[in-house]
Amino acid sequence: MTLLAALRSLGVLIGDPSVDSARQQAGEVLLPELAKLALGLGFPRDLLDDAVADTFCRLMTGGNRGAAALACDSDVRVRGFLRECVRNALLDELRRRKRLAPLDQDLLDSVHKAQHPSPEEEASALQEVELRRSAEAEFYERIVPTVASGLRTSASYELLLAVGHMRALASGETDFTAVVLEATGRHDGQAQSAVHQRHSRTRRRLMDYIERLEVAGETSPDRIRVFRWCVSRLQRRAS
Repeated sequence: MTLLAALRSLGVLIGDPSVDSARQQAGEVLLPELAKLALGLGFPRDLLDDAVADTFCRLMTGGNRGAAALACDSDVRVRGFLRECVRNALLDELRRRKRLAPLDQDLLDSVHKAQHPSPEEEASALQEVELRRSAEAEFYERIVPTVASGLRTSASYELLLAVGHMRALASGETDFTAVVLEATGRHDGQAQSAVHQRHSRTRRRLMDYIERLEVAGETSPDRIRVFRWCVSRLQRRAS
């Protein structure tokens, strides 16, 4: 199947073999192409998987029906269109992660200072440990359930399942293959992409809620900082 035919055939699986067969084949053509294009754009490698998955899911759910996609009339033009799509997704992911980077630097600084702490620094470090312990507990016991409760039943279940899977991935308790199989019952390209998208959507929902708390002044800046750190810990660690 050519890239042009794959772009035009791509769509969500509907359970009809006469339709799904071509759509699956299209996914098997486009997903590796997106990964290859992303690799050649020079972005940090840890951004690639989520950006490729986001791009693929957007295409699969209607992005291949937009004006720019429909204007493609050759594999060359399709490749240029795909490159632009995945580049935009990489830029979005890079901007999102830069918002979390200051906290990671704070952690590195804390480790460095802890090698030769003064009494004041030692007391401050203990306060930070307690803050993170209590704020992390609040994040999982209050923030996550609150966000889930504001969604319809299926989306609420999806969010809670995604958080559980991402925590298990971050701790090394499972791998991405097992997560995809548990979440979808399959492990083809579209199943992997759907899980990537679900995890990204979950992190965005949590970040949006935290930003609303910050704007409303309903919690301290330090707790907001730790809530964001909790979301950063939900980044996928295995594939």
